[in-house]
Amino acid sequence: MAPQQDIVLHWYPQSPYANKISSILNYKNLDYKVVTIKVMEPRPLRRPLDGGYTKTPILQIGNQVFCDSKAIVAELERRYPEPSLFPSTRNGQPSQTLAAGVSYLLDTSIFLAIPTQFNLDLLPKALLEDRAKFIGGQFNPAKQKALQPFLLVELQAQLDRLLQGWTPKQRPWILDTATPSDSDFSLYMVTFFMTMVIGDEWVAAQYPVLADHFDRMQAYARPDRVYDMPEITAEEALVVAKEQQSSPVDSTTTSTVVKDGLVRIGQRVAVTPTDNGKTPATGELVALTGQRVTLRIHDGRTGDVYVHFPLTSYVITPIVSKFLEKLHDPTAAAQRLSSNLVTTMIQPTAQRSNLDSDRAIGSVLIANSTTIRNDRHAANAHKRSMPHYDKHNEAIGSAPIANFTTFGNGSLGINTLIVLVDLSSPHLNKPSFPTNPFHSFTMKVTFALLITAVLTQAAPILVKRTSGTATYYDVGLGSCGEENSNDEMVVALSPDRMDGGEACGRTIQVDTEDGSVSATVVDTCPGCDYNSIDLSPAAFDNIGDQARGRIDVTWHWD
Repeated sequence: MAPQQDIVLHWYPQSPYANKISSILNYKNLDYKVVTIKVMEPRPLRRPLDGGYTKTPILQIGNQVFCDSKAIVAELERRYPEPSLFPSTRNGQPSQTLAAGVSYLLDTSIFLAIPTQFNLDLLPKALLEDRAKFIGGQFNPAKQKALQPFLLVELQAQLDRLLQGWTPKQRPWILDTATPSDSDFSLYMVTFFMTMVIGDEWVAAQYPVLADHFDRMQAYARPDRVYDMPEITAEEALVVAKEQQSSPVDSTTTSTVVKDGLVRIGQRVAVTPTDNGKTPATGELVALTGQRVTLRIHDGRTGDVYVHFPLTSYVITPIVSKFLEKLHDPTAAAQRLSSNLVTTMIQPTAQRSNLDSDRAIGSVLIANSTTIRNDRHAANAHKRSMPHYDKHNEAIGSAPIANFTTFGNGSLGINTLIVLVDLSSPHLNKPSFPTNPFHSFTMKVTFALLITAVLTQAAPILVKRTSGTATYYDVGLGSCGEENSNDEMVVALSPDRMDGGEACGRTIQVDTEDGSVSATVVDTCPGCDYNSIDLSPAAFDNIGDQARGRIDVTWHWD
């Protein structure tokens, strides 16, 4: 770990969870810097630090970024254990397990019952729509207003259950500890939120116990201290990450998810909240324990950034692109990739004793399948370049390694492809393509892959078109993990369309009366509805005038 790393809180003052974390930083008497972010997405300058995570706050310590208050609290307690957020109870019992249960109740069901009481007439329409998308539902203001008194009864029932039997004079803190615990800071956050939404007079009248607890917590939370901390810009926070590089302290892997083969270290994965704000963060998996998942992302402005999430209330899934995955069963892979083939036969001439056939053939098949699809009616020879991949499936270059020869009979609809791969190419001198030590004098190793495919006759293709709206945005590091520019033909889709990263790398065709463009999916648009898209400026220019800002389009998958 670097000897000195700045603590940076990315927040906005109205965020209850951000106030909880700032209060804990103050309680532990830590110095930190503050980046004030927008209340709503987009926040493009946060993407190089969070990999696509959209909730607030995040806590940055050098190039280590902690997402979700659970991960933040755990890391602050690990690094700065005094004063502890998990003091023993007054009868000497540990409080961490008890705090986990009470804090979870406060942070979830009780917290989520409070926004139902917002005065909707005072909130901007854009904010209401943003929060409706955040929780993944439709928002009906009239219906919400009608339900408010009934939902208030439900909120009070939850509070009554929490506070039942608690007498602050006998037990000053909620877990009967000598000093405040994490649960007290969660309760402080909930009371703060209720005073903001319903009003402090209502809280004092209905729940004097909460009002008293809130007042006593002021001395520990020191809420005004956050405004004494130096404020930096989002760009300066990126520089902090770039200049204060370190590796994760805990890079162990103990989770059964890895042991059972569901994901593997070095693989690109998506980490997605299961409650709300279900926009996935993506990156390379570098560590996974029973409690935490760590991703590595990279950006030229930040260098390596390690993003940490709790596993509680998050799901980790592999990002599998059928055109990029390493294929261990070539025959089955060809059948999966070439869905328009009736039969597929593969006869590699190289034997396993001479070549790691699974790896080499699997890589070639990625190109073969595309060639079969695109050139099934052609009768000519092609030379193609294709990316080849190391053991982590990362592109390490591109070289003309395959000679594709297609023989076709249009009337029969039968094509035969012979693929010759030159394994002596210096570009292929990688561990993924080992050569036989018994053939060390061989300068050139080739193998032939024969695919005979019986193709169905061409039939009219019905393309499902989608109607929606298109906007444009400032392109950078996307949720698919790659950095792109405004000059590229790329697009961001809604979280549901992204499907946990499954759409990454696919292309869509966008049409208007003014033009058409084909764009590659590279990012998530948190503010987009299901059928809306967010294009790069260059792609948008092909279908409309940027001065219009938002235009109606039709689009379909290529």
